[in-house]
Amino acid sequence: MNRRHAFAFAKAPIPALASLMLLGSPLAAATPDAWIERHRQPLDPAGPIAMPAVFRGAQVMLLGEVHGLRHGQWLDLAMLKAVHAEAGVRRYIGEFDGAQADAFNQALDTADTSALDAVFAGWRLRGLQWANADFRAKLDQIITWNRGLPTNRRIRFVGADEVQDQAGYCRWLAPRLGALPALLARLADPAQCPAALADAGGVSAPAGIDPVTSDALAALAVEGQTRDREARIAANIRRHLQRDGGPVYGLWGLGHVVKAPVNKGAPMALVLAQQGVTVRSLAMLNINGTMMIPTAAAGGGIAWTGMAYSMDSDALVQVNGIDAFARRTQGPLTLFTLRGKATPFRHSDSLTRAGGRLAALQPFTIDASAAIDGLWADGVILSVGSPATRPLG
Repeated sequence: MNRRHAFAFAKAPIPALASLMLLGSPLAAATPDAWIERHRQPLDPAGPIAMPAVFRGAQVMLLGEVHGLRHGQWLDLAMLKAVHAEAGVRRYIGEFDGAQADAFNQALDTADTSALDAVFAGWRLRGLQWANADFRAKLDQIITWNRGLPTNRRIRFVGADEVQDQAGYCRWLAPRLGALPALLARLADPAQCPAALADAGGVSAPAGIDPVTSDALAALAVEGQTRDREARIAANIRRHLQRDGGPVYGLWGLGHVVKAPVNKGAPMALVLAQQGVTVRSLAMLNINGTMMIPTAAAGGGIAWTGMAYSMDSDALVQVNGIDAFARRTQGPLTLFTLRGKATPFRHSDSLTRAGGRLAALQPFTIDASAAIDGLWADGVILSVGSPATRPLG
């Protein structure tokens, strides 16, 4: 795992394994069948879906996925359109940094995808699961859809993650700092890039600097204040809410959207909720799926392969209580609402532990007793039979 946190899996060498554990924690053994039966809803990502009722009134709406499975990409597009139509969401807060978000926005504004393609190329070189053709195709769909919206209803991407690629960030930031020539020169020098980024976090934004660059300096300042990735993400989201208001929406790795301690650490959704932000989370759990994972290529470098992935399997990951949900699925994607006045899931042990051979490699536990508002998530979406995401061509 990385230096920041035991569950900050998005930057692990194989992010899939940590994702597996995170999914496996939330719904527990003695799950009340009657509630599950009454509070289920099939979702069809091929067509329009309604915004889940639990998202109403939220400042931050989060969908959590296991990286490397295609259903997450399908559902994310449908969910974005739903929250845009019903809640007026215009900002997608994503698991990428400010430089990467700027590349995505360039594609929204100009149809020039060269900067966007460079982001995916960098992810691919690093063996990251989100460097996949389905994510890339989803962005093309968003670009086309967004272009057809009225100007005042178009969406923007907002990067809330910490810096993912220091060299790429320096190359992006340097030309934007003409008012700070000394810092610009250091950012442009690969050998000085890491130290220059650290120093940039202590620089006050010059008068007249553009909002994107100003926000980049603010994000670097946050990185100088804490080494905890989840705290950094939460601070970046909170800054955007304070400046632009809500609501916002985004797809994240499952561990980030849990509103309870995970392995005694605080995910960004919990941090935000503790600070008074109204957060609503939906967590995707998977059975009988296939995951795209990186492996070592024969001649060096990285190759991609599909791995069986299921959260009801002792041979893979066994989430406590998931069978009660699996018996009541309605198609490939079924939403089970956990939030409600009489919910039996408040502070419940349901789905909070992962067993199985893969889970043994990295134990994962959600502390449901410390869940904000009693719920580690507001709903669970059970994905059945998801194909793996496809490698970039």
